[in-house]
Amino acid sequence: MSMGKWVLMALAALSAGAAAEEGPCALSLSTPNLDYGVLPLAALREGFGRGAPGGGLEARTLSLQAVCEGPRALALRFNGPAADAASFRFGPQGAARLILRAATLDGRDAYFRVEGESGGERLRSAPLRPGQLVRVYPDSGGGTGRALRLELEVQPLLPAGATHARERERWRMDGVFELQASAAE
Repeated sequence: MSMGKWVLMALAALSAGAAAEEGPCALSLSTPNLDYGVLPLAALREGFGRGAPGGGLEARTLSLQAVCEGPRALALRFNGPAADAASFRFGPQGAARLILRAATLDGRDAYFRVEGESGGERLRSAPLRPGQLVRVYPDSGGGTGRALRLELEVQPLLPAGATHARERERWRMDGVFELQASAAE
């Protein structure tokens, strides 16, 4: 067995779809296939040795945008296999957290509210958890908008056992973003 063992790390098949109740909306993601490439297992072991939760795989930031024909109340959900209540499955044993942040609605700063959480707190960043819907609101004026832009941070979390992976292990995360767009209430 050679010392040059490698593991293929890929976060793939993040795609976008729209579920608009009235009028079409388009949802797009800057990078539908986020690929970490082929990494030496030694690099993962070193990352875990430093206490990095992703074994040295750094978080990546993508851009997500939605454009609707008319003003809509907007909400997002990520539909993918859950690893636990706060993250989605990434590879055979890993997880990945998805964080929404830096939102604008029609060019104005916006905030998030996570459905089902008490208090109705205005959040500048919000986790996308399995099964949960995150609503987006402009800071001022109404609750609707036509153009949503935000950043999506992907945080991989690998188990320490990932360093014992097969020579060519593929770590991937599959799922689809869902945009819910409805007429003003």
